[in-house]
Amino acid sequence: MEPRAGQADLLDSRERAILLAVAREALEAYVRSRIRIALRDDHGSGALRRPRAAFVTLRIGAGLRGCIGRTVHDAPLAECVRDGAVNAARNQNCYIFFHD
Repeated sequence: MEPRAGQADLLDSRERAILLAVAREALEAYVRSRIRIALRDDHGSGALRRPRAAFVTLRIGAGLRGCIGRTVHDAPLAECVRDGAVNAARNQNCYIFFHD
């Protein structure tokens, strides 16, 4: 059976869990040491290493803490999530980064 349009781009539960771990590790490293974590081999396979756009939302309970998005496919998905998590936490305003 052929995948429907867009299905090939969907992440499985393992890949989603990896992205959540990347975001959490990135936030912890930034808060503790102001450093940007390096992506490890276990931070994903092909799908997480392919250039993708991403939108990251941080919540505290039911409240919104921060959000940021990238609309261009110019960096690997895991990298976009790592950087987005830190940027969403650092910036008080929610915004989307648009690239010309």
